[in-house]
Amino acid sequence: MDIRFIDSHCHLQFSAYDYDRAAVIDRLQQSGGGAVCVGTDFETSRRAVDLALKYDFIWATVGFHPGHVIPAGFDDPSEGTTAAAREPFDSAELEKLAQHPRVVGIGECGFDFFRISSSEQKEVFSRQAQVFQEQIELSLKLKKPLSIHCRPSPRSQDAYLKGLELLKGVTLQGVFHFFTGSVETVQTILDQGFFIALPGVVTFTKEYDDLISYLPLDRVLIETDSPYAAPVPYRGKRNEPVYVLEVAKKISEIKSLSIEEVFGQTLQNTRHLFRLL
Repeated sequence: MDIRFIDSHCHLQFSAYDYDRAAVIDRLQQSGGGAVCVGTDFETSRRAVDLALKYDFIWATVGFHPGHVIPAGFDDPSEGTTAAAREPFDSAELEKLAQHPRVVGIGECGFDFFRISSSEQKEVFSRQAQVFQEQIELSLKLKKPLSIHCRPSPRSQDAYLKGLELLKGVTLQGVFHFFTGSVETVQTILDQGFFIALPGVVTFTKEYDDLISYLPLDRVLIETDSPYAAPVPYRGKRNEPVYVLEVAKKISEIKSLSIEEVFGQTLQNTRHLFRLL
């Protein structure tokens, strides 16, 4: 199938799309797009695989989001699972699901320090590190790359630094999704061999223009993180994979490239990372 671009990180399996999922996917297909549908717990990982089985331009990753690794994890209506009902992390069960041929990566997994109070930090950080480490080991075992979620504390780079510390010396590939860190941090990520995925937030602030200019295009993926963080001109609405076009447009403007050049290189990068046919 001829694909022009791939949204490297979205959540089409979430309940936010329950009433019009087929139409959202059709818009993506009609635009020549593909998508990597990313799991955040066992149930959403299973649903991602189901979608990947149904559509040959959608692939799945399976994993446990760092916000879900403790019993009191946050509830997200867009996601469709609740902390009370969420299954506990089980590496063996995740491994069974990860072996499916339509699963192209492990994650999203990593560290999320954004919602953690100071009194919870020690316990939560330790648990997140344990679950992230188990998913790193699974990635190595199955030779499937990581989709890495690192969300720092406000005005900090702490989650990125903690993630890089855990990944130091690990011989695997992966992508830091929804990257909004500093140029100094991104250089360390590049030095360790990882890719960077740019989200819709780059379209509604100039804060990331220098980052886009700095990044070599052969290490960049584009993403929406749908249903979250819709780009301009859709800001404030539910996001969807076809809107990744706006991220590509922003990159093309900053780097003085044609949008087809951005599509071509980021498509090649995504295919390489996730070993997509």
